[in-house]
Amino acid sequence: MQTAITLALSVIVLTLFGRWLDGLFGTYPLLLVIGALWGAAGGTVWVVLRVKQYADAQERKQHEDSSEDRE
Repeated sequence: MQTAITLALSVIVLTLFGRWLDGLFGTYPLLLVIGALWGAAGGTVWVVLRVKQYADAQERKQHEDSSEDRE
């Protein structure tokens, strides 16, 4: 659940930040789109890293369990 929230928040926050910057610079919708894309990319990278950490932890646990079975 935390992963989904983090992904959604990164997109929402950077999209809103891009929209705010568009209002300052009069570049609507350029910075809004860039913010949304950066949010999606950053959130996706974070999700991939979290999944990799989880998979590595599960692999270590399985390795430790199989080592204990041999003893």
